Amino acid sequence: MLKKYFILGLLFFTLGILPSAQSTSANATTQSAGCTYPAQIFDFINWKETLPVGSLGNPTEIKQPALATYSYDPYFVVNSGCDGVQFRAPVNGVTTSGSSYSRSELREMTNNGTTNASWATDSGVHTMFIDEAITAVPITKRHIVVGQVHNSSDDVIVIRLEYPKLFVDINGTTGPTLDANYTLGKRFTVKFVASNGQINIYYNGSENPVYTLNKIGSGNYFKAGAYTQSNCSKELSGNCVSANYGEVIIYNVWIAHSSPPSLSLPLNSLANNNTLIAHSNNFSDGYDPSKLWDGCYEGTLYDSTTCTTGGRNISSFWLEFDLGKLYTISQARLYGDAEGTWVSKSWKMSYKKNVTDNWKTVFSSENALFNKWSTRSLNIIARHIRIEVLGNKKYSPGRTQARELEIYGIETKNIQAQSDSKEILGSVLESVSDFTEGWLKNNLFILSLIILLILLVIYIIWALWLRKK
Repeated sequence: MLKKYFILGLLFFTLGILPSAQSTSANATTQSAGCTYPAQIFDFINWKETLPVGSLGNPTEIKQPALATYSYDPYFVVNSGCDGVQFRAPVNGVTTSGSSYSRSELREMTNNGTTNASWATDSGVHTMFIDEAITAVPITKRHIVVGQVHNSSDDVIVIRLEYPKLFVDINGTTGPTLDANYTLGKRFTVKFVASNGQINIYYNGSENPVYTLNKIGSGNYFKAGAYTQSNCSKELSGNCVSANYGEVIIYNVWIAHSSPPSLSLPLNSLANNNTLIAHSNNFSDGYDPSKLWDGCYEGTLYDSTTCTTGGRNISSFWLEFDLGKLYTISQARLYGDAEGTWVSKSWKMSYKKNVTDNWKTVFSSENALFNKWSTRSLNIIARHIRIEVLGNKKYSPGRTQARELEIYGIETKNIQAQSDSKEILGSVLESVSDFTEGWLKNNLFILSLIILLILLVIYIIWALWLRKK
């Protein structure tokens, strides 16, 4: 009886430490959870969503914090590819009191989505970027608006499709054509930049605006989504149904606001013209490395020159700095860019104390956040720093761009050998820990078999000992 329970115990113990199919399935569920809500695709913190449902003249509006975990199929959901958000507005949808057309549309907010945004075109710089594709228009009146600057009373300037013509519309006046023969599903980018009493429109990453509207005014805000420009009275009999709609997929949308030209230059950043000693030779004209520390985050300055750096048709660029002395580096941060398809994807940092040393990697494949700071806290001693920014390889051979780079540290004096020893010991221990963790993760099944064999040997020895007794 004792032998029977011992063998059963061995089997249960072994099964308990072997990897299970159930845990793999749970991981797959966790990964797919990133496609549950639109707010998991891009940042909705300063938006509210208006839906084509609710009561007449009073459509449903979703604000923060509810918007962070909200979706409404099929009007406001993650698309099937899990890389965009679907906005759909049917011709028979509920409308606002000031319009006869329904919408599934974002409205700009401030203060973490609690207050309606309102800004003036002659104070500061106000930017909205949209990466989108129009995927459906109504059957009869095939019109839709997919991005706009609005003021307290009416739209100021919008991007409008009157299929197949995609164009800029200035409060009912036809502006320049963006695409005379737009096909549904075709992805494009548009950027609105308001400053100095003007609103500039950029299309598909154009360096120069495709249209400039001279407009001084306050009470403005941005909108993005599907604003269907048809209703039941405009459609033929039988087409007043929810299956007749306008729809757009938005892959990325962001808003940025900055103060007037007094640029906020970084204080005490070690990345500057004096410490830069080398860089890759693939920067485009007007996108030189010094733009990484000019204090500008918006992409263009007031004189319409760019304040970003990077290159066309490149997969990455790099820079090397000589700080002149040893510094204890405490922080490095990069402000990534998402100008159309010309984006930063990730970045890496290396360092060394002496020019003859080999480069040591501090971090690699760090996510370069789109139009946000990607910040790393550090504790390294270095004189030489190397930064590499990697772009979007989807667009062969790649496109790479970034806006700002800052490196912070304090000059290190009287470094004792003990400090170096501690650093070396720490690195060795960290390497051993990483190796052990990685080995266990990759060889858990083998380890389980070894333990089982050891236990079987112990059991055989014990059984032989009992027999001799």
